[in-house]
Amino acid sequence: MIFLTANRSSEAAVEALEAGADDFLRKPVETEELRQRIRAGQRIIDLQDKLLATQAQLRRLARQDALTGILNRGAITESLLEACNRIVSAKQIASLALIDLDHFKRINDTHGHPAGDYVLREAARRMRSVLQDGHELGRFGGEEFAVVMPGEDIDTAIDAAEALRQAVARQGFLFDGV
Repeated sequence: MIFLTANRSSEAAVEALEAGADDFLRKPVETEELRQRIRAGQRIIDLQDKLLATQAQLRRLARQDALTGILNRGAITESLLEACNRIVSAKQIASLALIDLDHFKRINDTHGHPAGDYVLREAARRMRSVLQDGHELGRFGGEEFAVVMPGEDIDTAIDAAEALRQAVARQGFLFDGV
C-alpha cells in the first residue's frame, strides 16, 4: 500500500508507515515515480510469493524420506504423537501398524544397494497405492515402515495392515532383470 498525502511533515510519513503503509509519497506526485514505486511493490510481492512457496517446499522436503518419497521417521513419529495426544485429550482411538520387509538384508547382500533401494521405493509405492484416506505411511527405519491410523479400531487396522501386506507381497520385485 502506498500512502499519498499533501502533508509535508515527517510525522505524517511515520504515522502512515506505522499504520501499515509500505511506501509513502507526498503530493504532488510525479507519475513516473508512482509507477516505479508500484513496480517496486510488485517485485516485493513476487519475492514474498517465491519465499512462501520455497518455505512450503522446504517444509515438505523436511518431512519426506528422500529415497521413498513417503514420510520420514521424524514426520511419522510426529503423526503418531498427534494421534496419541488425540487419544488422551479427545478420547479418540487410533491404531499403528509396523511393517518390516522380511529378508531385506539378503537383497542388499546378494544384489547390491541399488536393488535394495529399488525394493524400498517399490514397496512404498505399492503400500501408498492401497493406503486409506486419513492414514499416514512413513519409513521408520532401514526396511521398516509405520502406518498411523487415526480413528481406527483394531479390526479395521488389521484389515488395513493386511491390505498393505498383500500390496507388497502380491508379486515379486524385478530389478535389472533379476
